[in-house]
Amino acid sequence: KSKSSDDVKTAIDTFMSRFENVCDSITCDRGTEFTSSLFIYSIEDTYGKKLYYADPQSPGQRGTNERMNRELRRVFPAGYDFTKITQRKLQNAIQDINERPRNVLRFKTPEKVFTKRIMAA
Repeated sequence: KSKSSDDVKTAIDTFMSRFENVCDSITCDRGTEFTSSLFIYSIEDTYGKKLYYADPQSPGQRGTNERMNRELRRVFPAGYDFTKITQRKLQNAIQDINERPRNVLRFKTPEKVFTKRIMAA
């Protein structure tokens, strides 16, 4: 809903309720929604996951995030009017991205790796 730490915590809680077993850590940017020590301890204590912060002006420390931004920009170029996006177009873009093999995954697709981790958890 917003960039408030409460809304971000709710989003993380929702994600973790489904995928806690396959999430090893959380890496944040330097946004104010992540700077509350109460927020940090709450996430780390609740889920036993380490919360990492990227240094300012260091996109390489958030490599996966930057990679996904680049992939999304191929489908939705800068200036794209997201008010006109359909759920189908968004789902097709996500499916396309998740079905591309990745070098970092030993040329497996994110979809296959994620599914395997879910089944093993």
